[in-house]
Amino acid sequence: MGLARRDVPYVGKRWVNQLAEYDRDQGISYWTKNYRTGIELEDLEALNRRFP
Repeated sequence: MGLARRDVPYVGKRWVNQLAEYDRDQGISYWTKNYRTGIELEDLEALNRRFP
């Protein structure tokens, strides 16, 4: 999984879907974000959170 340029609501064009980890046993990719939305401005963990 590579980076893809997407139009992120309320943020604009961003490179998203940064692969952080891949679980080969379960076949699940985990990714992180490299941008913050307006509701995440004060969230210190927003850029470190992993999503399946």
